[in-house]
Amino acid sequence: MRIPTLIALVLGLAVPLSAAGERFIDTFEGGSLEPGWTVDAAPSATVTVADGALRIAAPLNAYAHIERPLGTDNVTASARVRPGDPAGVSWACGVFLYWAEDIWTMLAVVDHGGGMIYTAERTGERLPLEAPLMPCDRLSYTWLRVQLGEDCIRYFTRRAGERGWAVARVIERPAEMAGPPRLLIVGKGFGGPGREPGEDYPAPDLDNSYADLGPMSEALVEGVMVEPTPRSLLRLQPGEARAMGDADGAAILDLPGDPTYEQVAALYPPMRHVREAIGVKGHPDEVGINEWGALEFPGVLGRWLIGEARAPFGEGPSRPAKRLLEGHLPVVIAEWEHEGRHWEQTVAAWSQGMSPDAPATATVRLKLLSGEPAEVAFELPAGSGQRLATAHVSRSEPAHLTVSLAEPSAAQIIDAAGFETALAEVRDFWREDLSRGMQIRVPDARIMDAHRAWLAYNGINVDKVGEYLEPHDGSHFYEEVYGYSAARYAQVLDQWGRHEEAEAYLSTLMAAQTEDGLLSWNFGLTDTGALLIALAEHYRMTDDVTWWQEVAPAAVRACDWLIRARDEERAAGSAGKPRVVRGLIQFRSYCDYPTPVYGYLHNAYCADGMGRVGAILADAGLPNEADRISREAERYRRDVLASMDAATLDINGRSVIPLEPDTQRLLRDSGHRSTDYYGLVASTMLECDVPPRGSPQAESYETFLREHGGIQLGTAEFMGGIDHAYGLGYMLRRLRAGYPEEYILGVWTALAYGMTRETFSSVEVTMHKTGENYMTLPHLYSGTQQLMMLRAMLVDEYDGEVHLLSGVPRHWLEEGKVIEVEGAATADGPLSLRLESSVAADEIRVAVDPPCRSTPQALILHLRHPEGRMIRGVSLNGSPWRRFECERIVLPVDGQPIRLVARY
Repeated sequence: MRIPTLIALVLGLAVPLSAAGERFIDTFEGGSLEPGWTVDAAPSATVTVADGALRIAAPLNAYAHIERPLGTDNVTASARVRPGDPAGVSWACGVFLYWAEDIWTMLAVVDHGGGMIYTAERTGERLPLEAPLMPCDRLSYTWLRVQLGEDCIRYFTRRAGERGWAVARVIERPAEMAGPPRLLIVGKGFGGPGREPGEDYPAPDLDNSYADLGPMSEALVEGVMVEPTPRSLLRLQPGEARAMGDADGAAILDLPGDPTYEQVAALYPPMRHVREAIGVKGHPDEVGINEWGALEFPGVLGRWLIGEARAPFGEGPSRPAKRLLEGHLPVVIAEWEHEGRHWEQTVAAWSQGMSPDAPATATVRLKLLSGEPAEVAFELPAGSGQRLATAHVSRSEPAHLTVSLAEPSAAQIIDAAGFETALAEVRDFWREDLSRGMQIRVPDARIMDAHRAWLAYNGINVDKVGEYLEPHDGSHFYEEVYGYSAARYAQVLDQWGRHEEAEAYLSTLMAAQTEDGLLSWNFGLTDTGALLIALAEHYRMTDDVTWWQEVAPAAVRACDWLIRARDEERAAGSAGKPRVVRGLIQFRSYCDYPTPVYGYLHNAYCADGMGRVGAILADAGLPNEADRISREAERYRRDVLASMDAATLDINGRSVIPLEPDTQRLLRDSGHRSTDYYGLVASTMLECDVPPRGSPQAESYETFLREHGGIQLGTAEFMGGIDHAYGLGYMLRRLRAGYPEEYILGVWTALAYGMTRETFSSVEVTMHKTGENYMTLPHLYSGTQQLMMLRAMLVDEYDGEVHLLSGVPRHWLEEGKVIEVEGAATADGPLSLRLESSVAADEIRVAVDPPCRSTPQALILHLRHPEGRMIRGVSLNGSPWRRFECERIVLPVDGQPIRLVARY
């Protein structure tokens, strides 16, 4: 019975042929291999046929496989595989198409979690391009299929319990893989250069083993089939080549409970190229500390040289271990061991009175924690041999140094008292600064340190230029204002109750407007929309009518610029422009693409900003302007949504909306996937209210991002890595749609891969699977978005409602844990809350001091029990309260203090 059943499965799963060709099927039922197979196995491995299966018994990292010549192009190879336990990764059991020792592709099941379907594509000297595709049960059989087309490679899987094939990945066929593959290989092997210098696996046919063979493991294969690829599948279809869903994220979300930081951080290595920048808040000069602990000044590097050998501090096989003073203050401490000595370097940035107007210095201490005394010298520029200062250091006598940030060549040794005085002033300043605004207490030490570090780094990235404070996107990189990013920074400062700072930065942005109201400061027209939103939100958060009356004319000028631009576009509409751009403004949309386009990002942001301003202009004594601008904003919004509808494409049965409706540029550049710039820009657009939450247009964008590669580990994918700051728009949409687990996953990804793990310095882009990262850190925009992420976990406002604790992880509500939020700014006034968990007694107690300046449409408390239990009863201020369901309690909005007990 078993033989015909297996043959029927193989044949039934094959796509019907439309081209001449022969199938080859081996079910391994005859007790031996079919003619044409060759066994290649390491001396410690065996490959046999028994009990209807190919049995591969081999060390985890040893080659052992069967192979047969192909010599025919455009074939489809399938196999039913149960990997060993453990399964391994590079030497996992799978299906290979093989052209040469360094040109091959593999589909296998590997050891990620309980099992992961995985591809590796090798095209020459480069390391294989590895792609985890989707989780599976590695202890069960999984069908694997690799399909070779004229211009594409498709990977299919059929996991245990599934009836049909699922497309796991489709790629354009690499030029290196032109022509027929030489071999079909089923089993384990590896070929080509390795990861480390000098590591090479040159033997042909993947007949190479790793130096550490590892434990024995047995893999089983039941059934192999090779057939010609059907003619209808020989060519790639538009949008078919795509990175598929978020396999890593799905694997974590499939685990019991909420995602944890530890689960996410364990997947891949931490960031390799760590960097901090410290300075006096608002001062135009900063000092960077690179991964070796050297001091970075503009255009020059300074470092300590240690001992007679003049060994540079920090260099060697392992990098220094870094931390911040008290865990979060912007004073960088680096420890380094070298030749029996254990060193500690402390770097603080100081000016007299911590003033942004006084000369700033890097104040440095080099301390010997253990080992013999040594002579040290501070070299600047690094590698020049120019020693600006020297000292004798012992465990009782550190060296102390001061370096002018403006003139680093003026470095000099100072006494211990001078250093300690400066350090104390730096410490006291930042303690006081970080005590302002909203304060939180959550049962997560990493979050507690990280959020204060983000606030500090962002403050350091602000430069006082003339009379204005300019939020620059970086220190020694991106030393300029990006209007969109600066407006978002002002907006999050208002969310955190730091209104004076927000107002100062909004003043800077308004000063950069043209006379007729336009703001386009290094980013594009999105700057104008982001400014309008930030102005409206500042007024909503502060209720400062006097301020709003003063700045409303600037907001009206910006709105009028947009109205005129739309009128001009309409007047030119008959001049051969496509109907799909009707009502849109052509302008630079995004900083990396300076060419003017009819882009949805800037048009959506501007329509949203106009609407928010129009809704509050009457409060500034401008009722007529309020009506006029509100009407224009609604027309603008309708035009954007109508354009999206008209631009919608049908790609393989999926409704896809481009971001530039006439050119479809970003969509085409991403290969009709939602990756790279398409994903960044789409997710950024979803931060605003156009398209509105729950609309068909929003659902189209969100689904395309989620299912076609734009989201990795819950946040934004970019060039094979992540750019987590740009993922916030998508993340918030998922949180508000009732998927807090996905939101929490994105937050942990930001913490694990979007910043340094010990010093919380945020980066713009990380190749998270390798640890490689851009040197854009600490990055103001990333810090801004992270603060918004954390704020939304605790207090999230949308659609006139205030949601409390909707995004907190369940384990934050475990027995005895406390969550506190003090002074959270909302549109209805400040809000505070305290949660104490007594789940062991089936209770959670919450005290809420709600906003009382005005009344929110709804005030909703979310209690995510650590075991997922539903609320059974609520008492509020000593009386029964009936307005609850599942994990949500609808609170009264009368402005009175609330003391409630939820019972389980």
